[in-house]
Amino acid sequence: MKIKTSQILLFSILISIAVSGCWTSRSEKQYLLAKSNYDASLAYYREGKTAQAKEEILLALEKYPEFTEAHIQYQLIRSKEVDSKTLLDEYDKLLKQNQSEARFHFLYGRLLSDLEKQEAVYMRALQLDEKSPWGHFGLGWVAFKKSEYEKAVGFFNKAIEFDPENPLFHNNLGGVYYFMGMFEESIAELTLARELDPLYPAPYANLATAYYERGDFDMAVGMLQEYLRLSPAAPDANEIERKLVQLRGK
Repeated sequence: MKIKTSQILLFSILISIAVSGCWTSRSEKQYLLAKSNYDASLAYYREGKTAQAKEEILLALEKYPEFTEAHIQYQLIRSKEVDSKTLLDEYDKLLKQNQSEARFHFLYGRLLSDLEKQEAVYMRALQLDEKSPWGHFGLGWVAFKKSEYEKAVGFFNKAIEFDPENPLFHNNLGGVYYFMGMFEESIAELTLARELDPLYPAPYANLATAYYERGDFDMAVGMLQEYLRLSPAAPDANEIERKLVQLRGK
């Protein structure tokens, strides 16, 4: 049977799509398997149930070792158990095992206390992968800590360009806009962060601050109430309660 060139080309395209789909589905499958454990860990942690939170986050990382947000959650939990050097040593070991992975440079860098060293590690992440959203996010955080707000906005926007649905990126961009006195822009970004993940507490607290500065006290009260509802065991819960009493008196 004679096979036409067009049929061969179509067959090649289908094979290419199938192979690509296999790689994508493998990563997505790992993520989906780990996501329920990650979400459970966040829920337990917000309720102050640290042991259960740790158990779930370890399961998430076992299912998807490259799950960056899960590593961030693990670092948060682990920092309550060990000193900073021990945790840094853990991620130094992980970094050595994953030298070509930009995300592991980011995860190591965020544990460093020296901003210049952090910046160098994040730059290395971008040398490995110029489209790494976490590398840009890390540099945005360094710029923010240096009060270089315009640079921070640029880096955070770049992170969003490569990962537009990450609520953490929008939350931090909204925070920078707040410090720049750009309250409308801040509220827009923080609202988007809240919409992308309605269970993420930080944007609610930040929105409360932005609404307060705008003189919208009722909205500020509503955001603080939602923050406490989502994160009743938050370290600043008592402070938030005091702020609510003050705002209700206005």
